[in-house]
Amino acid sequence: MENKTSTQNKPIDVKALKAAIFLKYRVELDDTSLIILAILTDQQNKTFNAQNKIISEATEKINDSQTTLQVDKEHPGWQAFAFGFGKFGAALIIAITILTVLYILYVQDKKENRPAMIEWYRNYYNGTKDILTKKKMNTFLKKYPRPNEDTVQ
Repeated sequence: MENKTSTQNKPIDVKALKAAIFLKYRVELDDTSLIILAILTDQQNKTFNAQNKIISEATEKINDSQTTLQVDKEHPGWQAFAFGFGKFGAALIIAITILTVLYILYVQDKKENRPAMIEWYRNYYNGTKDILTKKKMNTFLKKYPRPNEDTVQ
């Protein structure tokens, strides 16, 4: 006796199914129970296949994402250094480098202007060793004005 269900395209071989159930479980089922069992088994297989497909895709995505996070065996220290800065790492390194260069240029410019300031203080100290009056002090300052950062080049 072969039956076709509305959910299946292939016919159900009731005799073969009855024999398989009897050999596996030692139970005899009637035709209606066997057809219901076949339908439920078919539906369960479809559900499991769909779930297995979704799980396989998710597993592939997880494996693909792990490859980008794996440690570089040749340069693990540099990789850790780059990951430590996060997504703004390159911009942060460039900004720090530019600020360092600008600071060095600023300090270098200050060092070039420093000798004029030192010379003025040396002359002032030498000129004020003796007790000076206010008039002599003003004369000295008019003759040798203190160099400002703006006037020293």
